[in-house]
Amino acid sequence: QVIEQDKESPLGYFYTAAVYEVLMQNYRNRSFNKKFNFYINGAIEKGEQLAKKYQNDELLYFYLGGAYGYRAIDRGEAGNWFGAFVDAVKGAEYLEKAIEINPTLYDAYYGFGVYKYWRSVKSKVLWFLPFFTDERQAGINDIRLAISRGQYAQNEAIVVLAGIYRNEKDYHAALELTETLLAKYPDSIHTLRLKGIILVDLE
Repeated sequence: QVIEQDKESPLGYFYTAAVYEVLMQNYRNRSFNKKFNFYINGAIEKGEQLAKKYQNDELLYFYLGGAYGYRAIDRGEAGNWFGAFVDAVKGAEYLEKAIEINPTLYDAYYGFGVYKYWRSVKSKVLWFLPFFTDERQAGINDIRLAISRGQYAQNEAIVVLAGIYRNEKDYHAALELTETLLAKYPDSIHTLRLKGIILVDLE
């Protein structure tokens, strides 16, 4: 309905794609991939067109950054690591622009923090170079800011931060975050699965 009402806006495309991405993540089933790509590519295309006209719109940059971030996740799931990296960099650039325009757009810190953390993890062998610094903690801090003060991305940020703490082998912190979500959404398949994996880690 949003797409029908405003065909030039990326919002309807973005949120429809987000639903398909969540379905694929929750059920570990990529059968929605064609639909996801149709809508996420639509969000990026519409967003890029508007960005040429409106160069000081933090929400437009926020949604563009989120769209590139979702596509980066999907490309990574499909094994397209180069495409995932390119999209992640592009998404982070847009989220950084959004934050520069409006530092109180706290939801934007979620995606930006995720990028900082995983870029540091994946490039840790290059930390000795001046242009590859360890921003893992800075990324975690950004995600925590989105959790505490954001409006839209809090739940997703919680589950992603739990995964990050698991990667850091801080299993008790990861478990605490999953319990926080399950208190609100006891039937969340993705969170239950993550909790199960963490409990296996803890033996």
